[in-house]
Amino acid sequence: MKIVLYTYHFPRFSETFIARQFLYLLEKGVDVHIVGYRSDELSLFPEVYPHISRIHYLPSTRPRWKSLFILLYLLVKNLLSHPIIFFKYFKTTIPLYGIINSLKKFYIEYPLFDLKPELVHFEYISIAREHFHLKQIFGFKAISSFRGHGVMYVEIDKKDFYKDTFKHIDAVHTLENHLVEYAKKYRNFPSNILTYKIPPAVPEDLLSLKREYSKRDGTNAPCMILTVARLHWTKGYEYILKSLSILKERGLKFEYHIVGVGPLKEMVIYLSHALKINDNVVLHGKLAFSEIVPLYLSSDVFVLTQAWGTILEGSPNAVLEALSLGLPVVAGEYEENIELVNKYKIALPCERRDPEDIANKLEILIKNPDLRKEIGTNARKYVEKHFTLTKQAEEFFKFYTKVLKGDKS
Repeated sequence: MKIVLYTYHFPRFSETFIARQFLYLLEKGVDVHIVGYRSDELSLFPEVYPHISRIHYLPSTRPRWKSLFILLYLLVKNLLSHPIIFFKYFKTTIPLYGIINSLKKFYIEYPLFDLKPELVHFEYISIAREHFHLKQIFGFKAISSFRGHGVMYVEIDKKDFYKDTFKHIDAVHTLENHLVEYAKKYRNFPSNILTYKIPPAVPEDLLSLKREYSKRDGTNAPCMILTVARLHWTKGYEYILKSLSILKERGLKFEYHIVGVGPLKEMVIYLSHALKINDNVVLHGKLAFSEIVPLYLSSDVFVLTQAWGTILEGSPNAVLEALSLGLPVVAGEYEENIELVNKYKIALPCERRDPEDIANKLEILIKNPDLRKEIGTNARKYVEKHFTLTKQAEEFFKFYTKVLKGDKS
């Protein structure tokens, strides 16, 4: 079974799940490869180094003169090595994109000529849209993933944005059922395409790390609140910061730690000052996962109110990591799941864009150390049962096998 994971940049801090997927599929004995641009964050993933030969980095497009020579070399090389596929490639792509754009496509798709995969997993539906023609050329099985950004935000006013893409994929991996329903409603996603839900997962070794629960209650000692997420509008930082200003007005003491980078750094800093909580906010920037784990273990509460995601189905990854380390979570949840989340006591669901509700849920946990321990313990057991990487690797293996066999059930 030869599989290619096609992504934008690899590895990336904000896409740790792809590195994990790659490594655990290797452990399962799958002949798996990565195609994408080189990330400047490779140093954060020392576990990837032993498998660097399986990562097929695309050449830079700068400087232009250098990229032109690389393109000429790749054209000659693949014409001589794979003449039939070479002519088929340009016979297919030139009518679709024109000569210039066809050459540009070749520049970022040439690794497939040598790899000859049986199955290609486009890690985002937006990537599948850029490369859907490859299935016709190489004859592999094509799948893509429904993740929040590509399904819920990208060109959302265009219902047929992925129309041609859906025609050329065999199956879709989804993180949660809600994304499939959303795609059917707003993206004209056909009901006849196989969908397979595999939520995110965490390494089992996280579950073995010992956690000590503090007695900090926001009165005698400040509670430590944590968010791990990109500084992006979809993560709901403005609502979290406003909720923290409410907590400060109520006389509660806290430290708010943020791990992540992104375009909203200035906004976060500005709002922290405008809301007079800048002395309570600590920006850590980008950290390796090994540096984040101690923050998970030393924090009292984790909060994330991003625009999509569900605690029960295990996304986003940072929420799952917090749960796995026994850190009680305040996060948004879909209305149909709130009753179950409360029943299992694995988190406190909140209204995503309601600072008052977020503040109320945070206050409950800040003032109740025993409740933090109860919810954190329940969360850890829940993750151990449903969201380990071993289970995830097995599910991806089943999914890939099903697609390769043409099983539509």
